[in-house]
Amino acid sequence: MTIQQLVGAFESIARAHPNINSFKVGDLIPYQEAKEYPMMVVRNEEATFGEGIVTHSFYVAVLDLLNSDRSDVLQVQSDTFLIIEDIVTLIEQSETFADVLELQLGTVTSPIDLANSDVAAGQQMTISITVARNGCVNLNC
Repeated sequence: MTIQQLVGAFESIARAHPNINSFKVGDLIPYQEAKEYPMMVVRNEEATFGEGIVTHSFYVAVLDLLNSDRSDVLQVQSDTFLIIEDIVTLIEQSETFADVLELQLGTVTSPIDLANSDVAAGQQMTISITVARNGCVNLNC
């Protein structure tokens, strides 16, 4: 599986979840449009090569808007934690992820508080996915 296919699987999960309004790929930055929240953000991190395998690491975050006085940080972090739990369940049940050799869901989920933005808070985790190496794709091996 390619990185693009794996990110596509994350996007399918986000689109299938009734409480996720948007899906972003890349850095965790606050978005100003309220209609985009709650949002799932996925960032391709590192890859580790082994004999015949490659392990991809992905950062996954779920963010939601805060009240202007930030009085609901804990509530937003609690709600987004429930969404993270749903994402883990959907990954475990996904046919796309059933084809991977090994799936390591981050045992650590940590809160996000974008304090400098006064906009959003949420939860984040790392997921490692081990797949068979694609071999010689661009070479005549």
